[in-house]
Amino acid sequence: MEAKLTKEEVLAKEVEALRKKRSKRIRKLRLKGWTWQQIGDKLKISRQRACEIFNRYYKGEDDKQDRLTIRAKNYRRLSDKLQELARKKGCMICDNHKGNFVWHHRNLRKKGEPTLSSLLYSGDIKKIKKELKKCDPFCWNHHIKLHQILINEKLMTYLREHYL
Repeated sequence: MEAKLTKEEVLAKEVEALRKKRSKRIRKLRLKGWTWQQIGDKLKISRQRACEIFNRYYKGEDDKQDRLTIRAKNYRRLSDKLQELARKKGCMICDNHKGNFVWHHRNLRKKGEPTLSSLLYSGDIKKIKKELKKCDPFCWNHHIKLHQILINEKLMTYLREHYL
């Protein structure tokens, strides 16, 4: 014979069901590449609270593969946005607005500074915008030619210093 549940027990089960439903929604948004901040804004909760809800139910299931999938989707999404931005600006040399572009640092990067590619994986929009201010878009052909020139200049400088 089944024992009847009290009102408190019924209410507790309903609350738990709602929490699981919310956590499933959060998981779907994370797998779509949404940031914790975006999820928090959508569900009208803090990003920290969204993360806590997610971790409560998916601690075991949120394995490394899921995190890599999320990071890869974020990378792809941000990379596509950067390509669109580069197409709007065009190549700095030929003013081409079609094809694939590369963002080239005006000043050579210091060792230890993050690359634009690593920032795309992190998904930190503020740092990406800051880094883009130091870069110019080039089409692949002109980017390669630019690096060939830079390499030749370094080689000539080295030869002058050591042999001439």
